[in-house]
Amino acid sequence: MDAKGFLFLLTITTTLIMSSFQARELPLPPDHNPTPELQGPALDCLIALYKIRSCSNEIIAYFANGTIDITPPCCQAITLITHSCWPAVLSALGTAPTRPAF
Repeated sequence: MDAKGFLFLLTITTTLIMSSFQARELPLPPDHNPTPELQGPALDCLIALYKIRSCSNEIIAYFANGTIDITPPCCQAITLITHSCWPAVLSALGTAPTRPAF
C-alpha cells in the first residue's frame, strides 16, 4: 500500500473512532445550580476585593514607608473586607463562620 492510501485509511479510521466518542448531554436535576448565589453581602465582598486590587500601590507604600496615604475608597474596601466578608462569603458557600472546622 502506498503512502497516500495509508494516509487515507488512517484518516477514515480516525474519523470513525472519533465520531463514537462525541460529547453527549448529561441530564441534570431541575434544581441544579452549579454556582452559589452571590447576592447581597457576598457580592459586596467581591466588589471590595476588586477595588483593593487597584489599591495595591497604596497598601504597599503604607507598609514600606509607614505613612498612611490610603484614599477613602481603598479604606472603605479594606474595612468592608476585614469586618464583613468572611461571614458573608462563608454563608454564601453554605458554611457557618462559627463552625468548629474553621
